[in-house]
Amino acid sequence: MEVDYGTVKAVQDSWDAVLQIPNVTQVAGELLFRSIFRILPGAWKLFPFGKGFEQIDDAMFTSPEFQKHAKNVVSMLDTAVQFLGPDLQVLEEQLVSLGARHVRYGVLPEHYPVVGQALLETLATALGDKFTPSLKEAWTGVYGFVTTNMLKGANECLLRLKFPCHGMDAGTNMSLDQYVSSMLPSQKQLFFVDAKYPSEEVSQTLEKLDKTGVTVLLLGKTQSDKVVANLEKYLGRKMVNVNDTERLDLSFLETDEPAPKAKKEPRRNSPTSVTHVQEGLGMAQAEDFCAWFQEELGIEKVVACTPTCRFASLPARVIRHKGEDMQKALQTLDDFDCMPLPKKHVEINPAHEMIVEIDMIRRRHPEMARLLAEQVYDNCLINAGIMEDSRSMVNRINQICMGWMKEKNRNSEEC
Repeated sequence: MEVDYGTVKAVQDSWDAVLQIPNVTQVAGELLFRSIFRILPGAWKLFPFGKGFEQIDDAMFTSPEFQKHAKNVVSMLDTAVQFLGPDLQVLEEQLVSLGARHVRYGVLPEHYPVVGQALLETLATALGDKFTPSLKEAWTGVYGFVTTNMLKGANECLLRLKFPCHGMDAGTNMSLDQYVSSMLPSQKQLFFVDAKYPSEEVSQTLEKLDKTGVTVLLLGKTQSDKVVANLEKYLGRKMVNVNDTERLDLSFLETDEPAPKAKKEPRRNSPTSVTHVQEGLGMAQAEDFCAWFQEELGIEKVVACTPTCRFASLPARVIRHKGEDMQKALQTLDDFDCMPLPKKHVEINPAHEMIVEIDMIRRRHPEMARLLAEQVYDNCLINAGIMEDSRSMVNRINQICMGWMKEKNRNSEEC
């Protein structure tokens, strides 16, 4: 968020005016939550003060529980406004922590724009004619900043959760972040099982997944109810119980199951190519390739590039930054600015034949190697589901095809 003096002064001055309202905690709190419940009917059930009420009535807003909650909300807004300024680190940390706590309360990404709209309505009612379009824009930017950091906290909270895994030693736990990183390329679902003693059919499915290297998490009933819904809402990943045969999608095993390696014939113009392809790049070669790859793509695209052997079927992949998920959630807000997509961390598979080939090509044909590196990067974005516009690849693909055809024709003429 870009914070300039005008934005800070406008927000802080208008908030000071709101605080002058008699009994501001009750008045502002009631305005805010009545707006929330009008925009999102049934949302009152999410709050502690709503328990015990079958419907919304005035008694809810005069209850001690509501007054306490309203006081906390107004206090939080006051803290956020007071911390606005050039250095937002302290405020960011507080909002990240707050977002993590709200996951446990059942707050989902789609609730944030609702609260944002309700906040703007509350300010418009409280300030009247003083709530000008420019002031609305300033508050919109501030709430966008709040939303971004709370969603960041929610994402981090989910990704830090660790669970035992089926077929692994007791005490061996895996976080959801680690699980997503270990998924096969076409695998769209995260698998878990909540039955200690599964049926024979489920046992066969578990055995099949184990053999192909697919991890299955062990979740308790309470965990699965809470985590499954939140993970899909926040990170766009579906968690499916292996017992749920109707929702279970194992079609990716047909395409991702490792095939037996075919014996390669040596090429006439490269007597060392068989060993090179089969064993992949050595550690020093892989690190050198990564340095070259990052230099070719530029630091503005690739913030880090590292070799890894954690996946076999892809030449490279990007580690999805939480900012991608935050941006998608924020795109649902018409009036709120989104953060720019973060720079990518690319992982290179030094054992993949494509990487080995590009490593050789870059020494003979650096321009063609650069095109191939750019295409590998875009392929990573497509595979991660974060490619914004694939049309930018068309000219490059044409150049790669033309280069291949020219090389093919040149070799034919030499023969």
